Amino acid sequence: MIKCLISEHSLNKNLKTIFKNPIKFRRHLTVIDYISYYINGIYNGNGISQIKLSEVNNDFEDPIIIDVEQDLEKFKNNLKTINPNNSNVPYIEFKHSDFIRATNSKIKDTELKKILEDLYTMPINIDFPVCLIDKKSCGDSLKKIKKCEFKKQIKNETIINKFECVKHGKFDYKYKVVLDSEFMLYLINNIIMRHSAIIPVEMYNCTNMPTSSQIFMRRFIYTNNWKKVGPKDIKLKYDTIRFETGFYKSNGYIRSHMLKPLINSNYIKAFYNNSSSIAIVQFLKNGPYIRRFKIG
Repeated sequence: MIKCLISEHSLNKNLKTIFKNPIKFRRHLTVIDYISYYINGIYNGNGISQIKLSEVNNDFEDPIIIDVEQDLEKFKNNLKTINPNNSNVPYIEFKHSDFIRATNSKIKDTELKKILEDLYTMPINIDFPVCLIDKKSCGDSLKKIKKCEFKKQIKNETIINKFECVKHGKFDYKYKVVLDSEFMLYLINNIIMRHSAIIPVEMYNCTNMPTSSQIFMRRFIYTNNWKKVGPKDIKLKYDTIRFETGFYKSNGYIRSHMLKPLINSNYIKAFYNNSSSIAIVQFLKNGPYIRRFKIG
């Protein structure tokens, strides 16, 4: 079973903007994470980035990285040349059984279809942080290549432009998701650029963690200084937690229903200061991975 999924980092920064209903966050993001994982398997399947240096003029050869900044249509056309399906537009296909096995989720086929319909019909308005090469770093070794962000506005566009769902065998379904929307093209670019965060698949097990706890982890833990190794403390106001997660509950509810399950599972340690309405949360990190605290 796949141990972790790739979460495009901009989703974690725009939870409230993209999905107004907190209950929908987890399942919608699980689907997008799976699509991200699938795309990563296509374009970075061997674990090696496609970023490369020209031996002739010390400039970057990969037109995909450069063109997304200047010309989205040219970027889209360049994707066709490396799309393994050799289609007119980039797309992916997967079976429902593959999705369940990879994500360890319990989403039914009717629910997954409904989520894809939401992503197909729900317009979004976000500034998508597109990751690009800093051209000043040309000539450096691959490990020293600098990356920077350019904000690309997605206005009244949907996350996916087209999808299909057909019966596959007696008990399964097959989905085809076309990846020609602005959102997906920018996401593909960021995946090629290794500009994403890793989230353990166990966070999607519906029986292990409440929705509020998962959203807290996505918003405050996984996106918080992903290169950090070792213990880390963050101070959070309850108002900040309410605003960023969409759970407008009391301080007591946040402590007992959002943070306590994470504490009991040894993902975090929390210390509360009621007088200043601040919670201090400690977690252990090894690069993009969250490590559990040892019991005892």
